[in-house]
Amino acid sequence: MPQNVSSLLASRLDWLLPLERGIVERAAVIGLDFQPAALTALASESEAGIDLAPPLLALCDKRLIRPAPAGLNQDGYRFANLLLRDAAYDRLLKRSRARMHQRFADWLEEISGDRVAEREEIIGYHLEQSFRYRTELGLVDNEARALGDRASQHLGAAGSRAFDRGDMHAAASLLQRAVGLLELEHKDRPRLLLAAGEALADEGELAGADATLETARKAAALTGNDQVEREAELAQLHLRYVTNAASTQGGGVARVQELIGVLEAAGDDHGLARAWRLMTYVHWTASQSGKAAQAAERAIRYAKQAGDETTARQFAGALVTSMLDGPTPVDEAAAYCEAMLPQVAQDRRALAVTEQNLAHLEAMRGNFDIARIRYRRSRELLEDFGYRFFAALTSLISGPVEVLAGDLDAAERELRGDYETLERMGERNYISTTAGMLADVLYRQGRYPESAEFADVCKEIASGDDVPSQFLWRCVQAKLLARSGQQERADELIAEATELIGGTDWLAWQGQGFMDLAEVRQLTGRTADALDALERARSCFAAKGDIAAVKQVADVAGQLQAALSPATRRERPKLPQVELSWRRATQARIGACDGSRRDRCPTTHRSARLGARRRPRATCRGDPRTGVPPRSGRVYHG
Repeated sequence: MPQNVSSLLASRLDWLLPLERGIVERAAVIGLDFQPAALTALASESEAGIDLAPPLLALCDKRLIRPAPAGLNQDGYRFANLLLRDAAYDRLLKRSRARMHQRFADWLEEISGDRVAEREEIIGYHLEQSFRYRTELGLVDNEARALGDRASQHLGAAGSRAFDRGDMHAAASLLQRAVGLLELEHKDRPRLLLAAGEALADEGELAGADATLETARKAAALTGNDQVEREAELAQLHLRYVTNAASTQGGGVARVQELIGVLEAAGDDHGLARAWRLMTYVHWTASQSGKAAQAAERAIRYAKQAGDETTARQFAGALVTSMLDGPTPVDEAAAYCEAMLPQVAQDRRALAVTEQNLAHLEAMRGNFDIARIRYRRSRELLEDFGYRFFAALTSLISGPVEVLAGDLDAAERELRGDYETLERMGERNYISTTAGMLADVLYRQGRYPESAEFADVCKEIASGDDVPSQFLWRCVQAKLLARSGQQERADELIAEATELIGGTDWLAWQGQGFMDLAEVRQLTGRTADALDALERARSCFAAKGDIAAVKQVADVAGQLQAALSPATRRERPKLPQVELSWRRATQARIGACDGSRRDRCPTTHRSARLGARRRPRATCRGDPRTGVPPRSGRVYHG
């Protein structure tokens, strides 16, 4: 505070009676709000048994304190302002602060009984302050070390609860503070570092997370804790895989497979849950839906066996995304996601993921206002609880939602904001897909130079096996080349793009590829061929039940048909109008959304990556029941 204000407040305290001044100083240790019983617990032997009511009333009359607001503390008091509290605290010697903080923590722990878990953070804070002041005074003896260990236990427990309820900012802070109170060789330090690293990753502090996980691995090796050492290595591999996949290509996957054998031999369920969680993403990126589903089921099973309900809930929430990505018709997928909401309600991240999926499904049904409510609620959930990294992936859903709704300005705002956030984080994986989607939106707006710039960014950052990004930049550049009259190169790029996406079973992405193919052909004067491509796009979207996309195809097709000569129009059948009859037919074929096909568990919404072998080109005219992600790109739901 300013020196003149500090001096004025100090002089007011100097004029107090010794008993009144002692009460104010003890209260300052407790905090802004305090109770008479706590003041008694902190009193010295000479002050024990003194009736505190008269001096407390006198302090109220002097407007230094006042009764606490009704409902906060029935018999409590509060400093008139925070500056007064700080001035009183500054008067205390460090030795006195250390003693009083410890006494208050002991008293609070004693009266809490079976409710001590609710006050872990407060107890841990006061023990932490007592330990810090002892350290500053050079009094680091066995008693002080025991005090630090107690403080770390309470802060660590509070951090773990914050992690479980999804408050990543609080979890990261509490866990790091708990680590800082322990000696390097302490047995609890590796586990706390591991949890802190994962909280930092979820918060978007990617560099700090990687460094913390590396420290956890080394600390576990130092203390001979093989289990935590393996888990820390897996957590670090997972972080690097989902934020910079190129850095783990090659030996990363082989190392995970090697560790799985070791973990099975050791009966380490915690480690196996982590290993199979990472292998799920590996299979998803290779577009191996069946293997991904099996790996996910194993991850959930091992997490439950280890008693890790948080990981089990989070991964169950991630698997909800398969209903959006797979071949399940939109109406059935939406019903399944709605049914999952109560099951994931206690996990903010899983709840946000489910809301995102429902947002895109509602947009596919043409319910754009509902879709916006859902994706905005999802982003708010993630941001409010410190999931900054996951919040920055929201535009991979909200961007395509706004494109379907026809609001390109909103789509640009969503994608550009998240692109800038990922760039500040130093993220090098999802940012390529975000850049590719932004390039496509800018192209649709007619801002071709900017579109070309972001397409180049997508091309430069994307790893070679990143199918969504490799597909996106090729589509955008093909359209730009066609617009500038470079037909041969445009045809080459759009052919590569459709071949890449054709090697998957992603119907909505295939549909978008055919729409871009139609535009390239139309721009180069091949209107009849463009209509052929649009018919293939319509088939893909209709197979998924994407009403909004089917309508867009019909609108574009109508414009192209109007441009054909009368003779050509007579030769070509008109594209079917958008109707809802196909939805009823689909429901009759698969059942009335009873979840009978949910066990097929199609691939989850994660970046698909091209494997070493290029699979035969597939189209959406075959059996669509093999797992289909939407146009929204990848979303990491780790």
